[in-house]
Amino acid sequence: MPYFVGKDAKVFISTENTLYGISQSASTVAAASWSSAALISNFVVPPLKTASWNGTESDVTGSEPARAKEVLDLIGVEPRPGHENEDIDFLGRSLTDHIRVRKTAEIVVTRKLSTNDLPLVYEQANAGVTGSLINEADEQSVTDSGFRLFLRVSSGTGSGHLWYTFRNCQMTKDEITPSPAKTTVEQMTFMTNLWHARNQPYTGLTSASEL
Repeated sequence: MPYFVGKDAKVFISTENTLYGISQSASTVAAASWSSAALISNFVVPPLKTASWNGTESDVTGSEPARAKEVLDLIGVEPRPGHENEDIDFLGRSLTDHIRVRKTAEIVVTRKLSTNDLPLVYEQANAGVTGSLINEADEQSVTDSGFRLFLRVSSGTGSGHLWYTFRNCQMTKDEITPSPAKTTVEQMTFMTNLWHARNQPYTGLTSASEL
């Protein structure tokens, strides 16, 4: 899949948990619960909302927004969705069958480093939240941990967009480098084996059988 520049794509992020997101206080991040009075601006990464969402909310402050926060100052994004296949040779046949084993995906998000929140998330909660605790696990093991990325890659409106939804992502890399434009650039890499291509963001919860 090609590289999309920031003006041609939008990236939104949430946790995989419907109750807990990630907040920041100074140089510390923590799991934060959602309530009817909560504002999305209180969260670095808000909790997942499983109701239908067309992805029209960006970085908003309403009491019941989309619950997925736009990654602002986006320079570009490179999604790499794929499939792992296994070659099977059958006795008495000259052909090899290709059996799909699982999906795989790597998503590289590049933004201008205008806030320090996501580098702190990578250092302290690279696997999102598990229950009411931030998760720095090195292995994904439960359905409601990690991050969910929503990538809009077309120029349609509402349900006319093409959306890639990457579920149960781990943040595997966060690189901060200077750029020739006299700005500092952050490049984040997420990995998952659950993704969907649809006209709307995929908002269903992940079942244990999918992991």
